[in-house]
This record gives sequence, C-alpha cells and structure tokens, in this order.
Amino acid sequence: LQNTLLQQVSCFDVLGEKQFVQVLHVNKNHWITISNVGCKAASTRVFDSLNLSLSPTEIKVIAETLYTFNKLMVIEYADMPFQCGSDDCGLFAIAYACSIFNGKDPSQENFTQKLMRSHLVKGLEEKSLTPFPSRKRAHKACKWRRQEVALYCTCRLPRDSRQLVQCSTCKEWYHPECLKIPSKYINSQEAWFCNSCI
Repeated sequence: LQNTLLQQVSCFDVLGEKQFVQVLHVNKNHWITISNVGCKAASTRVFDSLNLSLSPTEIKVIAETLYTFNKLMVIEYADMPFQCGSDDCGLFAIAYACSIFNGKDPSQENFTQKLMRSHLVKGLEEKSLTPFPSRKRAHKACKWRRQEVALYCTCRLPRDSRQLVQCSTCKEWYHPECLKIPSKYINSQEAWFCNSCI
C-alpha cells in the first residue's frame, strides 16, 4: 500500500509482477481499492462501493503501477454491494484493503456500514486494523465486469491523445517522445524500425 498522494503526480512505485493492494482517489470525490492479489499476470481487480467505471486517467495509473509487457491489461470490476449515502466510500476502500491484507476476498463480504466508522477509529487508536464487521454475501458468486485495455510503447500505457508511430517490422506502436523518434516519421508512410527490429 503506497501513499495515495503519490497518485496525483503519477509517482507510485512500479510493481510489475509483485502483488499489491492500493487505495485510489477517483472521480474527484470517491475512493476505491485496486489489487492484483489472486489475479493472473497483467490483471487487476477493482473494488468500489458505487460500482463506477474508471476514467482513462485512472486506468493509466493502474497501467503505470502494473507495468506489464503484455499487449493487454485486464481490469476486473467486482459487483459490490452499494454503500448507503455518499460519505463512506473511504471506509469501504479501507475495509476492502483490510480484507485483502487478511487473506479474505472483499467480493464475498457484505460490510455492516453502521459499524464501520467506529471499527476504523478503534483500529487507528490501537494501531492495528482487523477485518471490518461483515457477513457473507447472500448469493455465492460475485459478478465481475471485465475490461481489456491495450498497452503500447516501451512505457506500456494505454492509448491517449499523444501521437503513435508504428514499427514497420513488429507492428508495435510507440510514442515519439519515449523513443526520440524523428518527426519525419510521424503521420508518414516512410518505414520506421524500433530498437528491437533494427
């Protein structure tokens, strides 16, 4: 778990294949938890008490943290029970992270919202967070939404508004600024070859 303030300046440590749990601030006023614990390579799971989709900026943060050489990154969204009201998303994000740290699957939990705040305060006072009060979800299997995100260039990020140049041999796409590709190859039919294909 890294400091959430690092997200604002795209400075999370690159974790690659290491397992991680991270709380993210999204949509300007909402907190979620992401994790690749128990996931296949190049995959991460999203636990969100409002079940929102991620913006391109937030997907980029995940790609930067996951940094994989796979052509696709998979994001799996758990269909979580909705929080009541709009103020407790941070509590839920911490509860999801705490569950994962304690070897539990948050998608199988139904947190008791009215007990969560006092549980967090007690844990902070005692300097020890234990799993939040919950009960098993009524239905056995959580539904998951799957989003595949293509990754490009040596930076291994999703497509954005920046130009891309395709290698004439391997057909991989690269950002000119990442490889210092001369401008004559941008929007050109002239053959260009990446460092691996030269």
